[in-house]
Amino acid sequence: MDFSRDREEATESMDVVTTDRDTIGNVIVMAIERLSITAVKPQPQIKLQQWLLRLPSEILSNILSLACTHDKPIKPYQWLPGSTKFTHDTIYTSSTYGIYRHPARVKGRLDPALAAVDLAQTCRAIGNIVVGDCLMYKHNEFEFHNTITMLTYLVALTPERRNAITSIRVLYDFACEPAPAFVILSTCKKLRHLELDITVMSRFFRPGVSSFDQAPGYAELVSLRGVTVKLVYSEEGIHWNFIHDVLLNVRHTVPPLEPFHPQDVEDLRHEVRLLNESINEITNVAHPQTPIYTVDELQAAADRAAMPARPFGTPHGHPSTLDTPAQQDVDMIDFSSGSESSEPDFEIPTEAREWYSADYDPIDWN
Repeated sequence: MDFSRDREEATESMDVVTTDRDTIGNVIVMAIERLSITAVKPQPQIKLQQWLLRLPSEILSNILSLACTHDKPIKPYQWLPGSTKFTHDTIYTSSTYGIYRHPARVKGRLDPALAAVDLAQTCRAIGNIVVGDCLMYKHNEFEFHNTITMLTYLVALTPERRNAITSIRVLYDFACEPAPAFVILSTCKKLRHLELDITVMSRFFRPGVSSFDQAPGYAELVSLRGVTVKLVYSEEGIHWNFIHDVLLNVRHTVPPLEPFHPQDVEDLRHEVRLLNESINEITNVAHPQTPIYTVDELQAAADRAAMPARPFGTPHGHPSTLDTPAQQDVDMIDFSSGSESSEPDFEIPTEAREWYSADYDPIDWN
């Protein structure tokens, strides 16, 4: 039997035609050698960033929106008194020794930056989507520890960013001039949810009848439109307890240290619910065709913010903007060098570098 002929035929056709062990082994070895020569070389992998940018714009925007959404509210605080820069949940405290920030750094570590900041700095293309579409403002809830803080932050924002905010929590404190804050809040055209903490408003729940409509800022509050208001309050301990303050200090239903009657507690809760419903009957209507406030009224409210006086960015569509060019987005984040150009830079102040990992909204008109 001529195995050499079989071997040649098998080699040419790659088809095993015999059962001889040696011949089969030789054919397999030769086939492997041929495959190793003709195998396609692996192509270089496409970078994840390039792959991401090749997605349809709608899908990419949805992915970035989910990435910019946080489980907890964003809490803006001014970087320094009078500053137009803000940090997330790191309030400063003034004392005779200067200004320090809380919480402090632990073992030299900085708090992680918000996702929107990290994404905005990956590349110009992604940054343009995150910043240009105001994703952080559209998909997060903002929380303020009083109405002055809220007023200052809203005044610092451009109309586009301010208009993108949909949900806000704030402590309703009569001592913090809430009226100007609610006036500026009316310019947040996409605001849908407003949660007001009324824990410190106990003095406006006098015996027998609520006088909440006499509270500072109430008229401006019920002037809001397209907003669902939710009244909340604390019942923790005795020092931060709305029920305790009203029933003991305002209505004097029981002597000190005596337990409250359950019916009194339930009646007060029911009273708050009725008040909440009456407010929503007014605010849960469509926005009017004409602005609620004039430019002068908006500017007067903005001047109460805790920053140097500056022209207030009137919302687009307001009569005062119809005969003037659209306002430039002066706080757009740019990822080029630190030199001045037509596109503002993402500039980190020298004195703030050690804290800047927590900063997420660099705004500077200085």
